[in-house]
Amino acid sequence: SEAEEERRLYSVALSRARETAQVFRIKGKAFEYADLLTGNHCIRREPVAAAGSVDFCRYDLLGNKELDIDFAGRLPLRHPQRLALERALPGDAVDLTEEGGQIVLVSQGVKIGRLAKQAVPCWRRRLPLIVAARIVAVFRRSRADVEEPQYLALCQGEWWETPLIEVRWRRDAIKAVKPVKAVQTTRSNKRQEDSQPLDG
Repeated sequence: SEAEEERRLYSVALSRARETAQVFRIKGKAFEYADLLTGNHCIRREPVAAAGSVDFCRYDLLGNKELDIDFAGRLPLRHPQRLALERALPGDAVDLTEEGGQIVLVSQGVKIGRLAKQAVPCWRRRLPLIVAARIVAVFRRSRADVEEPQYLALCQGEWWETPLIEVRWRRDAIKAVKPVKAVQTTRSNKRQEDSQPLDG
């Protein structure tokens, strides 16, 4: 039956624990399988809420669609920015900053990339909300991956690195920076405050 299958799956999951297993139950809701765990090997505890407010964040990945993936490929082979990207490792911290209308990625004081043009408007509004960003992976792109001849002509070398970036930002703070636009609705001086959405 479905109940037996659920119980079997629960038992198998617990058997995969190497040292300890933690089972959580929502207060006020029944969870029959938690009651099956008895004996001296079980420790039952009431969770204690942490002091202060909880900082809820959203995580987004900046990948092929959001990044200028051929940024390093257009640089000379021994360019400092290209070499810095070759040395980049997963876990390295990254700062997103606006520079000349573009949003660039800076790691350890060196620019290692930038956002694609289509991603700039969205992330420009999110810059004040970013808590942290880091490299989660670095993948290699080659000349054979570039389909547009006009872009291929600008690339130097046979391959180059492109980072995959994880960005953590406070979505709940979006209201605090939402721009407000005054829209005239009649010939009189009566105006209506129209909040412009940050995410389409």
